[in-house]
Amino acid sequence: MSPRLWGWVGLLTVAVAYEVWGILDPHSGDTLSELTADMFKTNTRAGAVAFALAWVLFSAWFLAHISINQGHWRRPPAVSSPKEH
Repeated sequence: MSPRLWGWVGLLTVAVAYEVWGILDPHSGDTLSELTADMFKTNTRAGAVAFALAWVLFSAWFLAHISINQGHWRRPPAVSSPKEH
């Protein structure tokens, strides 16, 4: 595995561990879903609409970023011709 992949695995492992800790903790407001609901104030109509719009926009961007766009990281490197001396 590449160092970058190890970095992402490590980051996601820490994020999952932090979320599990929040789930097991009896206090409220420490999981990602609770913090997101609080940040967007999803108990209000405006907050729920703002969250839904943000989620749809993020999903559209992510789909284009990963699947459709094919991004620069998937293009084969340009082949350069040998320099003439």
